[in-house]
Amino acid sequence: MNRKLFALNLWADNTGDKLMNILSILASPLTTIANAFLEIRKIKAEGAVRKAEAKVEKEVRIIQNQADYDTTAMKASESSWKDEYLVIILSMPFIGSFIPGVQDHMAKGWDYVAKAPEWYQWCFYGAIIATFGLRWMFNKKMPSPTK
Repeated sequence: MNRKLFALNLWADNTGDKLMNILSILASPLTTIANAFLEIRKIKAEGAVRKAEAKVEKEVRIIQNQADYDTTAMKASESSWKDEYLVIILSMPFIGSFIPGVQDHMAKGWDYVAKAPEWYQWCFYGAIIATFGLRWMFNKKMPSPTK
């Protein structure tokens, strides 16, 4: 009986060692695969963060360029008569609307202005916007001037 018990113990000891060897052999590649998976997730997350940062930086550059353009347009107009001329031209219809002898002519003038082609209206808007450095006001799509 002792022999059988000894053989059984020996077999159990050897089986446990063999099992541990097999588990350690299997654990090494599994650990490597798990680490690789975690590293890939980390790299993808870092890439997403970099992509988001680049998008924000691009938007900041666009806004800064627009502000720089508007500032440059305003500085360039400091020595120009164009601003004063446009203010006078734009003020005339407003002022004329309050002068009794001119009111009928103003109403008729607005009828003719309404018939102007759309491309002319856009050119007029563009000239006013560029002259007064107002591009920042129109970052979103403007409605059609004829609607």
